Amino acid sequence: MRNTSYRYIIVSMITRAILTVFPFVSLVPFARAGAPGVFVQNPVNYDDFPAFIEAVLAVVMKIGMPIVVLMIIFTGLSFVLARGNEKKLEDAKHSLVWTIVGAGILMGAWVLAQAVAATIKAIAD
Repeated sequence: MRNTSYRYIIVSMITRAILTVFPFVSLVPFARAGAPGVFVQNPVNYDDFPAFIEAVLAVVMKIGMPIVVLMIIFTGLSFVLARGNEKKLEDAKHSLVWTIVGAGILMGAWVLAQAVAATIKAIAD
């Protein structure tokens, strides 16, 4: 069983914070603007944030929507294979509900990103 004392939790949180922040802090001196001989290259191919978010969400949609379709097919198969068993029917219903919720979140994120991008572009113009 894991040791869940407060001291263990605090030390664990501090260690995780240090290990998470250290790689980024060590790069700060090299990213100074205007330093001689220092060139920071943009690692992404997008010049503005809305275009980057749109590209990320396009990839998420390309991966997520086939998963949603497969889950709907799996849920339909679960309904057929339940054959009247109440427990299996209940599991299939929960699976269908959460599949629809996931699809709604996926599409909602896309719509929200499009709305934010359009708003930012309207403000910038």
